[in-house]
Amino acid sequence: AEPAPMITAEDVELQSTRDTADVLRIFTVVRAIRNRGHFAARLDPLGRSLGPLKEGYELMESTVPEDGADIAKLLNGFPNDLYLRGRKVNVGQYLGLHDPSPEKRFFLGNECKSLDPDGRRQWWTVEELMTRLRAVYCGTLSAEFNHIASNHRKNWLRRQLEGHVRDDGGVASTGGEASRVRGPRGRPAAGRQLTREDKRRVLRRLIKADALEGFLARNFPSAKRFGLEGAEALIPGLQSVVESAAAGGAEAVVVGMAHRGRLNVLNNVFGKPLGLIATEMRGESRSLFNVGDVRYHLGTRTFTDVEVELGTDSSRGGGDADAGSGRRDDDGSKAVREQRRVGMCL
Repeated sequence: AEPAPMITAEDVELQSTRDTADVLRIFTVVRAIRNRGHFAARLDPLGRSLGPLKEGYELMESTVPEDGADIAKLLNGFPNDLYLRGRKVNVGQYLGLHDPSPEKRFFLGNECKSLDPDGRRQWWTVEELMTRLRAVYCGTLSAEFNHIASNHRKNWLRRQLEGHVRDDGGVASTGGEASRVRGPRGRPAAGRQLTREDKRRVLRRLIKADALEGFLARNFPSAKRFGLEGAEALIPGLQSVVESAAAGGAEAVVVGMAHRGRLNVLNNVFGKPLGLIATEMRGESRSLFNVGDVRYHLGTRTFTDVEVELGTDSSRGGGDADAGSGRRDDDGSKAVREQRRVGMCL
């Protein structure tokens, strides 16, 4: 048998240099998708993108945002329709890697650990990485958060977004019962998919929010109500935040928000009776604050597993200065006690 070729120090250095260059190129692509992948997300069920309106848009011709054209071209063609100078190539060749073989694994360290639902994976092939990034940033759910100055908040958001199991062809999916693991106090564990019952609960809340907007539009077509049409997902999202806060030990949740969607939030999140809202819409009651369009200025407080308070609308310089700052005794004196509170401004 012929002796194995001798590997010199120069060969090792050259291979190391090439691997380093490939990893740096991969990091560049990963960061580009994290920064601009939302431009190529499939957010419109009619197939249109978030690109600028162009002639032909009314004919349902899809557009590609200028800031996301390169990402859209890469991920829309991945894995089997990538072409370079008229020749069909794999993703490694398309990115110009020195070693474009599909089975080549690259050590990416902690940079991409958040893409693994278990948070431990450090070695990736390019195909696995692109599949995962496309599922996270360019599917029907995406996010833009890299402009946030706080690294702590940015990394938390990245873990929440990237760690969840999605339809990525099974690359990172744990599947089976593992995808339904529950965290402390019954909350979904980080990086796990919602159960079927979780999804049904979200759907029921969406339907209720949409039904309320339809009811108010039909019965009060000329009333100023600042509806939530198009943003009904706020309702199940806000309800989930309140439930998670209660499960995490919070004693109170204080919400501040402007006009848009307040009536829906008052009814579906705070439990304000629809009859009372309808009465205010008809103008049959007056506010103690004596403001004209009071129906979407009023606040409320309710108690479930946690105290939930919506401060009066402060967008016109008023607002409830005491919202969330304490409770009053029966004689009207203010009794302040420490509480574990969660504050939100919408």
